[in-house]
Amino acid sequence: MQQFDKVLKELRIWLMSFSIVNKLIPYGVYIMFGSLACLLLDEILITYFTIISIISAIGYYGFLVGFWLVLISNEIKWAPYGLFCRAFIVLFPFTGFYLFTTISASIYIYFGYYLLKYTALKSECH
Repeated sequence: MQQFDKVLKELRIWLMSFSIVNKLIPYGVYIMFGSLACLLLDEILITYFTIISIISAIGYYGFLVGFWLVLISNEIKWAPYGLFCRAFIVLFPFTGFYLFTTISASIYIYFGYYLLKYTALKSECH
C-alpha cells in the first residue's frame, strides 16, 4: 500500500500542474457518476436507438476523466464505488455473460476491491 500511496502522490503532483485539472477537481465526482449515468442510459436505449453513439463516447471518456480526477482529489473514497458501478454497467443487460464482459467486470471489481481496502486504511489512519 505504501508503493501505491507514493505513486498516487506523484500522480497528484503531476496532474495538478495542469491548470484545467485544478479547475475540474471540484467536479470530479459529478463527472464520474454523470458519465456512468450516460453509459447506463446508452445501455437502456441501445435497443431503441442505435444511432446514439455519442452518449456512449461521452460516458466512456467522461468516466476516465472523472475517475482520474476523483483519484487525485480528497474525494478518493468515491473511486471504488465508481469502479463497482462500471462493472455493473458492463454486465447490465444480464442476458449473456461473454468472455470479454466477464473479464472486464472482474478487472473493475478486483481494482475496486483493492482501492476500497486502500481508502479504508487511509481513513483508519486519519
